Amino acid sequence: MIRVLPLLATLFACSSASAEDPCNPPREILVKRIVPPSENPYPPDNDLDRARAALTESVVRAFYTSRLDETELRQRMQVPHDPALDDPRPGPEAFPFTVKPASCLADVACWSKDYVFLRRIAGLASMSPPWLVERVLWSHVAPWSKKRDADLGRPARADYLHTTEPDAFVYPRPSLKEGEVVVDAAVTMKDRKGYWRILSIVSEGPDGVPGVKWFQLEPIQDVTRWSCNPSK
Repeated sequence: MIRVLPLLATLFACSSASAEDPCNPPREILVKRIVPPSENPYPPDNDLDRARAALTESVVRAFYTSRLDETELRQRMQVPHDPALDDPRPGPEAFPFTVKPASCLADVACWSKDYVFLRRIAGLASMSPPWLVERVLWSHVAPWSKKRDADLGRPARADYLHTTEPDAFVYPRPSLKEGEVVVDAAVTMKDRKGYWRILSIVSEGPDGVPGVKWFQLEPIQDVTRWSCNPSK
């Protein structure tokens, strides 16, 4: 009995370890480099959606083609404003962004009047080296964001169920206000591997012209999995 008990304990420990960690230990390897669909999964089919999608090009021209002047932007921030607008903790959905059409995005004197947006762009300008877009593959209005019913709660991955790795296209879903939609654009970045997406929150102004409220850059994550075989 003195010899059997240690043996049983050893077998139990090995069994437990292998159940949790069959490779003992496994190796994390790249399984697939995610490439967005070559064709736009949801090409705009009406004038409004085409105008919404085209705003991505305006965002890229204004903010992702050359290094932004952070000093100038910080100077523009020296205006009277509610101190609560400087607290990023509530998240961008909580702030009163204005609607900025393409013509406004092309003019720093125009878009910098939106203080909360200006603060976000100043943060973008502080990144070094600069994040510059090399190419916009395509852009479209995210189908789920056009719904105002039960479909609004479905996961964003449902928009990419026909791709090989739909989970790689999942992104943080913003809480939208009435009239807002998400424009999802796939891009490549200069001197950076992989693919990225620009997510723009878009709404119509009083004149019915769509404009950007805010946007953010998200990586399209390559898929990695635990594997026992390091040769794959």
